[in-house]
Amino acid sequence: MHRLDPNYTSEALKKLIEIGQEKAKELIDAFEEDPASVEVGTFYTKFKDDLIACQNGNCAYCEQLVSGHPGDVEHYRPKNRVTLDSGKVLTIKHPKHGEMNHPGYFWRAYSWDNLFLSCGDCNKARYHSDQDGRTKFGKQDRFDILGKRAVDPCDDLNDELPLLVHPVDGDPQKDLTLDGENLYQAHNDRGQYTIDLLGLNRRADLIERRSVALERGQLVVWEFLDAVKNEKAKKQMEKAELLQKIIDGSIEFLSAYRLGLFGELKKLDDLGVDLKIGELVQKVLKTGGDPSADAPR
Repeated sequence: MHRLDPNYTSEALKKLIEIGQEKAKELIDAFEEDPASVEVGTFYTKFKDDLIACQNGNCAYCEQLVSGHPGDVEHYRPKNRVTLDSGKVLTIKHPKHGEMNHPGYFWRAYSWDNLFLSCGDCNKARYHSDQDGRTKFGKQDRFDILGKRAVDPCDDLNDELPLLVHPVDGDPQKDLTLDGENLYQAHNDRGQYTIDLLGLNRRADLIERRSVALERGQLVVWEFLDAVKNEKAKKQMEKAELLQKIIDGSIEFLSAYRLGLFGELKKLDDLGVDLKIGELVQKVLKTGGDPSADAPR
């Protein structure tokens, strides 16, 4: 999991802010009158293509490519309700409406920093094959916190400390990172909660595909250098394009690719080889792998 860099200056964002604020106010007014009357519409789904573009088509949590699959517009803070580990809906005591089910963070339903592209496996609670057979993983309406729970639009969200790692707010790699065995290691309670909730170390198909990415990340630099040395223009371009995707962050399973690539680059650095891989990749992309260009021998 890595930090996303959404386009906060896009025209889509401006439209979402303008219309979203109006819709949020309507929901807040409805909640004041009758909590049961609150119905979050699907206006936010109009921005799915924009989220795909911002996230390079990859899941905000597990990093797998979802643009070619159904995928979901995921609400970081659930929009309709909040559930517990048992699956039961969280009950609260609202200052005006008394005891009730948590209404969800409906007032954040159209907020850009609460919306992410997510694969169905991370967004929904589903059973997956793992070492224990079949286990249910996925976020669904879970949103555990430390601190004071917000139950009303007037409450300060800064009083909450969400346990689910946020893909934009801060650096996720301070909470969890991949190790050499291609498993996520938690650096704190937030990291462990995120790993466990989403099954990042337990979903067999996810781990297998992530392992392929790690191996490709390890091999690509050597394949690229071999192609440059032997003046294989087509292969130079192929490997340069893959390296560029890893460098600019536009590839699925980015954390695994970068773990593999940067590990190999460190080996070269330890040997005193200053490869300047970014410059070399750019040169190949610019020349199309022209063998007349200077290349390491």
